[in-house]
Amino acid sequence: MANRRQHPLSVFTETNYLHAFANPGYITHLFWAQWQTVPLPEPGFFADQTIIVTGANVGLGLEAVRHFARLGATRVIVACRSVEKAEAAVANVRQSLTPEQDAACKFEAWDVDLGSFASVAAFGRRAAAELDRLDAVVENAGIAAGDYTPLEGYESSITVNVLSTFYMGLLLLPLLRRTATQYNVRPRLTFISSDAHFFARFAEQYEPSIFDALKDPSTMSHDRYNVSKLLEILAVRELAGILDKNNVPVTVNTVNPGLCRTQLFRSLPFGIRHLVHGVLYTVGRTASMGARTLVSAAAAGPETHGQYLDTTEVWPVSTYVTSEAGNKAQRRVWAEMLDILDAVHPDISKNIE
Repeated sequence: MANRRQHPLSVFTETNYLHAFANPGYITHLFWAQWQTVPLPEPGFFADQTIIVTGANVGLGLEAVRHFARLGATRVIVACRSVEKAEAAVANVRQSLTPEQDAACKFEAWDVDLGSFASVAAFGRRAAAELDRLDAVVENAGIAAGDYTPLEGYESSITVNVLSTFYMGLLLLPLLRRTATQYNVRPRLTFISSDAHFFARFAEQYEPSIFDALKDPSTMSHDRYNVSKLLEILAVRELAGILDKNNVPVTVNTVNPGLCRTQLFRSLPFGIRHLVHGVLYTVGRTASMGARTLVSAAAAGPETHGQYLDTTEVWPVSTYVTSEAGNKAQRRVWAEMLDILDAVHPDISKNIE
């Protein structure tokens, strides 16, 4: 991991797209990052390791599975919304491997729908029952919703990108901890965030309940995806501090894969979707190159614990995140989310003790 450097975006005090694209620092960072060749860990780095990748049927998730297999992973859980999609992903990856790589990696097609708390719970139970170890989890599944759709009582991007994502992480934490103890390793739990968090207006922070405010269809805007990514970063920072306090030897981090040519924005309104895709196909990374950032984060050391990674390096988060207001919001977000998840799964909070 290279030395920490000043991120051009850290100078922002106003968080909206107009100011971002008018600021030369953002453009400099964008073009610098997008054309970097993202390094991968050494071949064989993931030998003997078991890895879970969610949202693994397309885009970054699919390519991450391919990279993990080529880098020697022993067992890869390919997690998608249906077994059929997961099986198709496995077939796609296997066709691209050498016979030796294919023989060395055991792929398993599992289903999990992050729009359903029950599905996430079932996935967690299966992992606890069937996996003897778990070395890395890449929580890649996510959405960028254009319209308000309720899932489990919350707007879909909040349910999928935040609540279910952290529910899965908490469910898998006991297995990660057991792996650390039994195999004398430090497992990694990686959340896929975005530099979109720099642009979150996050008006909901001023409401009595942040997550209740995010339920309101009348507040649905193009800021919702940005807010979901900001909430991920706040929650990871709080979780990392709790794990440190409790001496839990698991690294949690977030990673920004950059602008990538994937299907993430397929649910946006027609005009905006085509504008975004035009930008992506002009400056976007390929899915294979973007997936390298996920793999690097899943291989990263304890120096990345609680940190935000960009192009494999630890970068500063937005100035809001580290401000007094951001610290206050961080504690509120974590407490509210834990209350929600404890109601779904009583005593889930004990998994971090």
